[in-house]
Amino acid sequence: MSVFLPSWAAADRRARSGIHGRVASKAERLLLAIGADPAFAESVLGDLAEEYVLRSARDGARAGEWWYVCEAVRSAPHLLASAVVQASWRSRAKLSMYLAAAALAATVALSALLGGNGAPARLVVVAGNVLDGVVVNNELPVRLAMQVLDSSGHTLSDTGVHFRWSAGVHVPVSATGIATCTQPGDAIVRASLATVSTQFVLRCRPVGAVLAVRMMNLVVGAVAEVPFVPVDAVGQRVTLLRGQLTVDDSSIAAVRALVGGKHLLRARAPGSTSLSVRIGDHDAFMSVHVYDRVRTLEGMHAGQHVAVAVRLGRNDMDHWRLGASQEPYYVAMLPGPDKEHMPRFTIVGAVCSAGMDTHSFFCFAHSGASVFVHHSRNGDQTREESGMLAVWRQSEP
Repeated sequence: MSVFLPSWAAADRRARSGIHGRVASKAERLLLAIGADPAFAESVLGDLAEEYVLRSARDGARAGEWWYVCEAVRSAPHLLASAVVQASWRSRAKLSMYLAAAALAATVALSALLGGNGAPARLVVVAGNVLDGVVVNNELPVRLAMQVLDSSGHTLSDTGVHFRWSAGVHVPVSATGIATCTQPGDAIVRASLATVSTQFVLRCRPVGAVLAVRMMNLVVGAVAEVPFVPVDAVGQRVTLLRGQLTVDDSSIAAVRALVGGKHLLRARAPGSTSLSVRIGDHDAFMSVHVYDRVRTLEGMHAGQHVAVAVRLGRNDMDHWRLGASQEPYYVAMLPGPDKEHMPRFTIVGAVCSAGMDTHSFFCFAHSGASVFVHHSRNGDQTREESGMLAVWRQSEP
């Protein structure tokens, strides 16, 4: 069975459960909590509820709710005045705390709103500092960036910052901050916005190429300098740099922070990854191979990177079998403490070609292939030689 409710009855039900009902309930609880006369509060809120029902039935629920909210706000001062007159000292103290909290919230909101809209007070150069200035290794045009701050340290829009060359080596600088380092040297650039201005050193060190090795071989735990050399257009080394070193798999090797002017790489786990160097407009790429320390090369698995320590006198020799199947291998001798005196090795039963340096080979090993390590007999033949024989079994696991 269904029951049809006329419009005024439906409005009355919404009055008890809708938005104005929730507002009335909260308002009544607040007024009673701070000590308002219950009869006065009930009378005012009751009149509002009755008028809401009539307006909702005549103009619709949304119109009735909007009217209710507006009237509730307009009646608030009278209700609060009644509460102050009737309230006890505890209730008045409670009311004072409510009003103070509301005033504090409004003040904080206003301060936050106005704080970020202050006038420009300071210009700070981005990607540079007072001592080093802004280092540019690009040959192509680059955009100089400036951070605009107000007196409270809030960041403002950098729209309208004007740049110009001021002194030093002539560098073309546009009004919007597009600079082109056509030659090495230092220049003074001035930036301004409204009444605020600053100047900074633009250090042009254009890089024409980045020279690097094609492969790095490291043992787990080792830390080594990344071997790359940025040069200018005439082949001279550039030492003041701003660039980026990126390793594809940081679980295998990770770049350490610049230490003593050197870019260092730490070997973390066995495997292969790649490293890229970007300086200015130029890139260099190299493969990085990390080897696990083992006691013997016997029983290597497919794809495994291992290295065994060798220490040989003049007449000493070591040897290991590479494997029982026909597979590709990479074999290299990594230097010990004395890089000038390293053991040599010979591979028997394999077809090999020179690797990335004089101490490495790419080999296709036949069944039963072996590697023999012996004293180089270079220089002082009585000197003991040491190193790490690194082997990468290149077949897929």
